[in-house]
Order: sequence, then C-alpha cells, then structure tokens
Amino acid sequence: MIGGGSRHLIAVVAAGLLAASGTLAPGFAAPASARAPDLTLVGSAVYDVQPDRQRVHVTVDLVATNRSRETVTTRYVYDRASLSVLPGTTGFRATNDGVKVTASVTSHTSRSTLLTIRFAKKLTSGHSTKLHLTFDLPDPGGAPSRDIRVGDALAMFPVWAYGTRGTPGSTVSVRFPAGYQAQATTGNLGPATTAADGTVSLVSGSLPDPLRFVAYVVADRPGAYAETPLAIGLGDRTATLTVRAWKDDPAWGKRVAALLRTGLPALAAAIELPYPRTDTVAVEEAVGRSIGGSVGVFDPTAGTIRLAYAAQPDVVLREVAHLWFDGRLFADRWIVEGFASWAGERAATALETGGPVESLTPVLEVAAIPLNAWAVPAEGDVPSAAEAYGYAASAELVRLIVARTGADGLKAVLAAAAGHEAPYQPTAAARAEVGPSAPTDWRGLLDLLAERAGVDATDLWRTWVARAQDFALLDARARARADYAALIVAAGDWRVPRSVRDALGAWRFDEAEARIDAARAALTARDELAVAAALAGLEPPPNLRTAFEADDLEAAAAEAHVGRAIVDQIVAAREAGARPTDLLVQVGLLGQDPLAELAAGSSAFTAGDLAEAQARAIGARETWAGAADLGGLRLRVLAALALVVAVAALFIATRVRRRASPPPID
Repeated sequence: MIGGGSRHLIAVVAAGLLAASGTLAPGFAAPASARAPDLTLVGSAVYDVQPDRQRVHVTVDLVATNRSRETVTTRYVYDRASLSVLPGTTGFRATNDGVKVTASVTSHTSRSTLLTIRFAKKLTSGHSTKLHLTFDLPDPGGAPSRDIRVGDALAMFPVWAYGTRGTPGSTVSVRFPAGYQAQATTGNLGPATTAADGTVSLVSGSLPDPLRFVAYVVADRPGAYAETPLAIGLGDRTATLTVRAWKDDPAWGKRVAALLRTGLPALAAAIELPYPRTDTVAVEEAVGRSIGGSVGVFDPTAGTIRLAYAAQPDVVLREVAHLWFDGRLFADRWIVEGFASWAGERAATALETGGPVESLTPVLEVAAIPLNAWAVPAEGDVPSAAEAYGYAASAELVRLIVARTGADGLKAVLAAAAGHEAPYQPTAAARAEVGPSAPTDWRGLLDLLAERAGVDATDLWRTWVARAQDFALLDARARARADYAALIVAAGDWRVPRSVRDALGAWRFDEAEARIDAARAALTARDELAVAAALAGLEPPPNLRTAFEADDLEAAAAEAHVGRAIVDQIVAAREAGARPTDLLVQVGLLGQDPLAELAAGSSAFTAGDLAEAQARAIGARETWAGAADLGGLRLRVLAALALVVAVAALFIATRVRRRASPPPID
C-alpha cells in the first residue's frame, strides 16, 4: 500500500522462451529471446506422428509459475505468456486449468512462430497454473529434400523442447505408429523403445535446460511400393529396370523413371561399352539411414539400386553408372567410384542436370589418404572425413586421367579392361591376348593407360594412389619397363615372349627381369649367328625365331649356338673345296659331288634342318679332305688291276700258243 491508500499497483509482464543455443535441423532456427525472470515455464511436449494425415500432432503441457515476490506496495501478476514454437505449425488450441483460452500468433518468421497464450485468470506471485497447448506440424509437400516429411514410409521433422532457459524439468517424447524404425540424428533423445501395441517412442528424459535441446528425428518403415517397369534400348541391348517408389511418394517414381529414360542412353554414350547386365535391375526409394547414411548404394549381386528419397539427378546418374562399374570391370574401390562419378558427370552435362557430384575441397584435403588405403567402412561405422575424401579424390583423379587420355585413349583402355586383355600385347598381333579374368586393379589400370593410351600416369599414382609400400613397386616397374622397351627394340620384328609380358603385367618384376635377361641373351646369339650367316651368304634358319616367340628362350639360345657352329662347318667345307686339285684329288672325287652335298647342306640350314645341314657340311668337307687319299688308293687299285690283267693276258696267250703247236712224231 502507498500512503495509506487502498489501491494496488499491478505489473503485467509477458513471459516467453529464451533463445536456444543447440544445433538445429537444416532450415530451422532457435526461438526468439524474451527475458522473463519471474515467470518460469516447464513443458512436457509429446509429438504424435500421424502419417495418415501427413502431420505431427504436438501436445505441450506447461506449468507456469509466478516466482515474483510481493511487497507491501506492489503485487506482480501475469495474465499471459509468450511461447516460441516451430515454424510452419498450425491449429493452435489452448486451455488453462481446463478452461479454454486464446492462443494467438503474435509473429512468425521462417525461423519460429511466436504465440501469446492468455491465462483464464491472473497468475499471482507464488502461484502456478497449468496450460495445455496443442498444434500441428504438417508436411508441406514439395521438394523431396524438405525438412518436414510425414508419410507411411518416411517421417522426418525437427523437435523442440519448451520451457524457460535454465529451468530444469521439461521433457520431450516422440511417438510413432507401429512398424517405424526411428532415431534422432541430432539431439539427446534416447534409443527407440517399442510398447506392447507396437508404438515406437523416443524420450528425452528430464532436461536441465530446455532451450539447449533441439533434435531432428528420422523414421522409416517398410511398406508397399508402387512399381514402374522400364525397358530402355541401348544399342543392340535392352536395359530392363523396375522403379520402386513409396506409395505415398509417387512423384519420386515419376521423376526417377523420367531421368532413367534419358540418363541410361547418356551414360551408355559416355562410357562406350555395351550394357553389361541381362537381369532386371530394381531402382528403389530409400531413406539414407537405411543405406548406411549414403545417398545411394548399388548391390550388384541383388541387382538393386537404393536411392535416398532426396537424391539429386547427378547422384542418381552416378549410382546408375555403377551398372557398368560394378566391381567386375575394375577391382579397387577408388577406380569403381571414380569412373562412376566421371560417367555420371558426363551424362549430367549432356542432360544439363547439374555439375560434378563430388568436389575436392580444402576441408576434405586435410583428411587425405592414399586411395589404395580407402577401404569400405565396416557396417555401423560413422562416415568419416577420410570417407568423404575418398569419393571426392577418386572423382578428381579420374578427371585428371581422362584429361590425359582423351576420348579415344580412354575408350581403348575401357575396352581392354572389359575384354580382360593382358596389358602387354605382342606387336602386330592379329587379335589381343586375353589375360586373367579377374577385374583390373590399380596396377593393371596404370599399365593399360601406358600400353593402350600411351599415357604415363605414374606421377598421378605416386600423388594420389600409392601407399608407402607401393612406392618400391612403382620403382621396380619403372626399371623393368625401361628394360622391356630396350628388349622390344632389340627384338626388331620378333615378338617378345609372352612370359616376359605376363610377368610385367602381373608386376612380378624379378621374374620379368630374369626373362628379359634370357631373351636378351638369345637375341645376342641370334645377332651373332646372323652376322656369320650373312658373311657365309646364308639365310639364318627360322628355328631360333620360332623357339624365341614360343617362349623357349633356352632352346632359342641353343639353336643360335648350334647354328653358328654349323655355319663354321659349312665355311670350312667350302674352304676345303676351294683348295687346288691334282690328279689324285680328281681321281678321288670321281663319282662324288661334294659341291652338291654342300649346297644341300646350305639349303637344309636355311630351312632349319640343322642336323641335316651339319651332316651334309661334314660330309662335303670330309669328301674333299679325303679325295687325295682316295685318289691314290684308286690309282693303286687300278695299277694292281692292270698288272693282274697283264699277267692274265700273258697266261692266256701262252696257253693258246701251246694248243696251236703240232704234237711230236714218234
């Protein structure tokens, strides 16, 4: 009382929520700040998900307490309270101690809606009153990436707590119908619990400060799909797919089906490989949480592409590109993801649907790892910065590769990988040799880039791909490839043995170097033989080349050494035949033709019959060498025969004279 009078001074103050400092879901802001130190609110908020009505019905039971103290001259009373609630909410209704009261919107922004709730009667100092507030958080529809979605298959929305800053005791409960799998992606809500009737709940417990609580919940449940079959011609093949959209989201099915009809041909044109699948592929709408937090995932075994409901066209094209890059063409994760991103970007550019799917930012570069160390995370692992780096870096590396190869070079590389061609091919081969049927890994891709596109990408591999233990392999590869290049030059038009090429392709460099040394030794012997044969006017035999190209390098070297010896024998035979001849030699050569023998030996040598050539050369040389002795023998024999003939003739003549004489007369 003032001055002995009977009047009361009444201060009427509007109470409200102070600003929250927690992290909000995208697109939402904390409530506006209003200072109300003498009026506290403690709220129990229940969010009931109603998918059949595409809304969340919110009930907030508040206890308002006037904590002011009266004085002799002043009473403090409140006739209203202000409350900031989620933006986009509607249908506000309130009661105060069971009496209907007014809950009106004072202001609203994209960040919050401010309500004023009038009390049924004035709230005096030291007293409390109960407020019961209900309102709806509707699904506004529209963009698939909207922050509020409430449907049979997916429910996702922000959750606020209500009370006065620093005043403990407020709670939050979120309830879903049976069948949902729910979790809070942000905010301190406990794990999901399931009641006897199947209702799924997330409960916060008592909050020390309600304005520091902001959560975002996501829940999905298996449901019926609406299916759209597609048959899309891709050259001489047809891709058969089934688009499976949630029944309450037909727009997703229409949007994805339309994109696939144009996107698959665009991908086929970019990749320039035949469509690889013969089964029907399911393209299925999903929530990111159910696919490991990703925006898309392809299961090549099941033939299913699962795409997040909000996946943008670029992401869809990248995932569909995995129909080609599915682990059967390339083995390493970074190659598969990098080429899928590249193909998706090419198709997106052709369709004018957007820019790169993955961009390498300075923030991601801080988490850089060698791409050979980029492994598939274990189930349940939280995506890391290194995981995000892996996607972005693999996409960037493939862009750098394509910039070097050009379209034709890349086409040759992809075709070789698809055909499982051995990286190192023989020169001028009629058809490519096939290597192992396993997918091409980081080593094989490096070799294919070099051998098919003429691109040395070793520097890129050292910068982006190689782990510490891989650098020694790259060094050994460089040495072996240099020796291989020298071997090709030395071989000329001869085909380098496959054992050399296979060892290089398998990155068994010790073995490759040993085979290169053996091949080089065989070629050295070949060259020595060629020089000797040319001096002798001979054509080298084909045996050496046959053995060399047949990968029998030891036999090839042996053939060269034997051939060299036979050339020497032919030369020696010729020298023997070139010596001056006398009567004895001439007589010794009667009936023999060592020149013809030597010619036959030379022909046998050129034909590759080295045994015959050797026999003929030795025979001709021995004929010439023994001609004098044989001639002397022949002359002696002739002389002996002549003597015998003379004696015989004398004997006969004597007998004839005796027979012709008359007998004596007695």
